[in-house]
Amino acid sequence: MVFSETEIELIEEWAERWFTLGDLLIQTIRTDKPDTLCRKPSQSDELRYEILRSWLIDNEPRFLPLWKKYVESQDWSLDIHEDLIQQIHETERVLHNHNPFHAFYSACHFSRY
Repeated sequence: MVFSETEIELIEEWAERWFTLGDLLIQTIRTDKPDTLCRKPSQSDELRYEILRSWLIDNEPRFLPLWKKYVESQDWSLDIHEDLIQQIHETERVLHNHNPFHAFYSACHFSRY
């Protein structure tokens, strides 16, 4: 499978922003913070979240075809030494997951935490 330089740049930027969003969410909703620390996100965190979320949504139409190309290029053959039924369900879930990220950045809002 070959991606163009432009596609690779998009994939790398997507991954960087995706992981940044994940880290931001984890830091905000983690439950191991001492009670003395504010659990409400700062205005700066709110702004970072909105910028990341907007970028991911805006670039989704360019990214998802690349994700589909990657998923379709994988070898989804079954391993006879493993639970075949579970493998089939997991493979079906991956192959039908055309938007693996949408639920994370479209349904989450800091103001809920």
